Amino acid sequence: IVDLGIPIYLQRETAMKPESGSEVFSITFTAGVILFCVYFVSAGIAMKLVYPEVSFFMFALIALMIYISSLVTLCNKALSGIRNFKSQFIAFLIPRILIVAAFAVCIYVFSLGMNSLISIMLSGFALNLLIVLFYLQRSGIKYSVRYFSFSKIRVILGASIPLGLTVIFNLLYDKLDVLLISKMIGFTETAYYNVGYGLYKSTAIAFSFLLV
Repeated sequence: IVDLGIPIYLQRETAMKPESGSEVFSITFTAGVILFCVYFVSAGIAMKLVYPEVSFFMFALIALMIYISSLVTLCNKALSGIRNFKSQFIAFLIPRILIVAAFAVCIYVFSLGMNSLISIMLSGFALNLLIVLFYLQRSGIKYSVRYFSFSKIRVILGASIPLGLTVIFNLLYDKLDVLLISKMIGFTETAYYNVGYGLYKSTAIAFSFLLV
């Protein structure tokens, strides 16, 4: 919900004016960092209202993971703007392989619980962010806080929010079923449904993905 269309705006601006990529990326990335407080507080309130039975520690782990994922998406959009898709794939693949390997060891050797597994996922997402930031720097898009100003971000938000509304409505369409099933039936059934829907969705967009 706090996406605000900024990633799409970043990709468009980077593609149209590569020479200003560092400035636009720095402004939008800094805005994303500032929005963390809004995101965390609003997510915490939503969690207490909808899932009061979830522990705060579990909530914090998942919230941080999703937040870092949003920053990764922002970085990927900058790379997409300069048509660097290979770096995104490498930055995505390496952490996922490490996560799966760590999961196998932790589950079958050490029998660790859910909190430990989510912590591993969080570490993998953080590694993904570091790798993609490295590729951005190597591609000539360098982050600097000196570019940021509130007047500039107001201009960007004015252009990006209409795009952000599309993201929000798509998110609601994609997640409302999960919320309803989890409240009406239970978490286990929701997990089975989500895996099945994920497989269906992945196969449905596979050809579009290959075409892109």
